[in-house]
Amino acid sequence: CGYVALNPLLADASAFDPAELAVHNRLYVLDLSAAPELLWARLSQNRRRQLRNREAAALEHDRRRLARFLADNYADFFASRGAGPATDFRPETVDAIAELDDVLLVGAGDGELESVAAFGYTAHAGDYLLAVSRPGGERHSARLVWWGVERLRELGVPYLNLGGGIREGDDVAEFK
Repeated sequence: CGYVALNPLLADASAFDPAELAVHNRLYVLDLSAAPELLWARLSQNRRRQLRNREAAALEHDRRRLARFLADNYADFFASRGAGPATDFRPETVDAIAELDDVLLVGAGDGELESVAAFGYTAHAGDYLLAVSRPGGERHSARLVWWGVERLRELGVPYLNLGGGIREGDDVAEFK
């Protein structure tokens, strides 16, 4: 038995038998080569408002602290969202992801860390791998993703795959 996931930005689905392909969900991809003003203009009014919030908590970049937060909160966060077995990573797997050189981590919180996001990348594309938050920490999500957009642009990464929702049209998809 095998499962192969192809990055939709890099795969040519025409090379496969259509009967053997399965599309799980709609994905949202940002063209990071676009001018920053254009990326900003394409944001929803709600996202722009969230990002303008000057009273937001400072961003955290201490990789060790961020990795520990992910490992400590990952399982409970995804279980509380009913995300399903595809997200059932062991703590060792979460640790391994957080330690990769081509994974960016960023977090936020008011005094205490409340939310962390992880972005994997190559020279060809980036992926919003995951975000984990404690109750109430979701309010930092837009800032964390926007930091990822800005950082990946600085690194010359041309696209960011934000992924999709857990289910078609859910709140996660709406956020993206």
